[in-house]
Amino acid sequence: MAWRELGLMRCRLAVLVAGSLVLLGGRALVGAAQDLPPSTVPPSGSIIEAPAAPPTAGGARSAPDPARVETPAGSAPASPVVPFANPSLNFAVLGGGWPGPGRIISPRLRQIAAELGERAPELVLGTGDFVEGSLDVGVLERQYQWLFYALQPLQTRRVVPVAFAPGAREIRSSSANARVFASYFGGLYYSFDRWAAHFIVLDTEVPGQEQRIMGEQWWWLVGDLYQALGARYIFVALGRPLFPVAGGRGSGLDRYPQYRDALHNLLRDYRVSAVFCGGEGLYDYQERDGVRYFITGGAGEELDETAGPSRAFAHYLWVRCGERGFEVEAVRVG
Repeated sequence: MAWRELGLMRCRLAVLVAGSLVLLGGRALVGAAQDLPPSTVPPSGSIIEAPAAPPTAGGARSAPDPARVETPAGSAPASPVVPFANPSLNFAVLGGGWPGPGRIISPRLRQIAAELGERAPELVLGTGDFVEGSLDVGVLERQYQWLFYALQPLQTRRVVPVAFAPGAREIRSSSANARVFASYFGGLYYSFDRWAAHFIVLDTEVPGQEQRIMGEQWWWLVGDLYQALGARYIFVALGRPLFPVAGGRGSGLDRYPQYRDALHNLLRDYRVSAVFCGGEGLYDYQERDGVRYFITGGAGEELDETAGPSRAFAHYLWVRCGERGFEVEAVRVG
């Protein structure tokens, strides 16, 4: 593996080349912001419109606890998808690509990688659970090598960087596993910029702090969001959902409502455009206080059948951004 440094807009990224796979990572710690900006709720509509201007930093305001976006039984929330001409940035999001018991790679993940290789996105975000995981570091490292092999078709037409968040399977509450993940992906939480979008990857698996964003990472996030106020879009990826559905309730950030609600309020106040979560083998979309939350865990062999066929289907997300707004499409994989 060879290292090289890449300066990308305001954020310095470490780029790790593993075979033909390019990984985005590297933590850039910044100071904590003293003030939070007021909330900005984008107008509703099929196209998620970009704010006309970034909010001005000011005092934080409180808001009532977000209400659950209820969905009729047996139906999944529709993504905001409309025809969108001449996007300036395309990227994909996928999660849950682990092979399942008895396999060394996921055929479904390999298929998705081949399809994305032809579509040639600017980058791929991962929401965790791409390996089965093990407390034996040697076994875990072999699993990562098979993962990189499964993802190689991404590079069919162009170099496609990936930025993965750690999931519960990768870390398994082990500091040694966390070090292995960081050695491959350049960090456990980090941020970077592409075009007019700011991307944040968070770590929900810090040993002893699982299912929470707290401590050093919390203050890093506050400072990073403050510095990203000029970005047209802010996208966040993390390994567990804030608001899980189906059989995942209790296994996400909902286990600690006080920490979860503080994170949601922070994302709301910094007008985060969308949050992409893993941790459940399904697709879900809901909106709370202007923040769009997606659960995407359909890139592997294990789906949560309790969620029903409208949610438990193989998929990845395709995101298109332009000057007018952005759209997210859940692409089914046969």
